[in-house]
Amino acid sequence: FLGILEKMFYFDINFDDPLFEIELDVFGESFIFEFEFIELENFFVIHIFDAQQQALALGIRAHINWPLLKFKNICFMFITKNKLVAYETL
Repeated sequence: FLGILEKMFYFDINFDDPLFEIELDVFGESFIFEFEFIELENFFVIHIFDAQQQALALGIRAHINWPLLKFKNICFMFITKNKLVAYETL
C-alpha cells in the first residue's frame, strides 16, 4: 500500500544514447537519473542520485508499472517504455 496519491509529474525519456543522465526537480527534491545501456543483455539500468550526488539506488533494471525508488514520500515508476512518473504519497 503506497498511500493516497496527491500529485503526479510525468517525464518523457528518450533512450537515444547508451549513457545519459537527466536532472529532475519534484516536490522540493532534486534527483539525478543516470541511464546506462547494457549491450550484452540489451536493456538499460538506472542509477539514481540525490542533489549532493549521493547514490540512492544503483543498477536498477526498469520494469513498467514497478516502482524504481521510494524516497521520503516520493515514488518513481515507469508507466510506459518512455514515460517516467513521480508521485507523492502521504
